[in-house]
Amino acid sequence: MRPWPSSKKRASRPRRSTTREQLLADPQLRARGVYPSVPDSELGSMRVQAPVPRFSATPGAVTRLGPRLGEDNAEVYRELLGLDDARRQELHEQGVI
Repeated sequence: MRPWPSSKKRASRPRRSTTREQLLADPQLRARGVYPSVPDSELGSMRVQAPVPRFSATPGAVTRLGPRLGEDNAEVYRELLGLDDARRQELHEQGVI
């Protein structure tokens, strides 16, 4: 059995880097849908990385890029913090939210 190479030998070997463009154009990655395009009303179509790993019974998917700044505030104030409309309005008038 051959001895394990020293870390010096492993570190001295040149490594080939793959560019973004090469990854996005790679036929295998394209066939597997690794970088799907997701439409966005402000940014247009954006390429993103699909979830990893992939499970056949519960496949993941990217359906949107994410919420806009403040988009979910009303839901957070109401459902997570328990603030009613009157209290939210009061805090808004005070400049708290």
